[in-house]
Amino acid sequence: MNTYELCASCNQTVDTELSDDWRRCIECRGLLCKNCKDSACPECQTQYKETVSNIKTLTTLNLEKSDENK
Repeated sequence: MNTYELCASCNQTVDTELSDDWRRCIECRGLLCKNCKDSACPECQTQYKETVSNIKTLTTLNLEKSDENK
């Protein structure tokens, strides 16, 4: 069974089971297709690049904390 969803930005149909060239917005979970995935999410205006850098920072901090606990 295929799962089709619409891109939150351009309304292109994306088969989420067959294609992995898409992403979900971290804030609102809206789907962005391969053409829109590097743009700001139109639903909540979250910029992907900013969010990714925040996650990398949080991941780094968590790793540092786990190293201190050893």
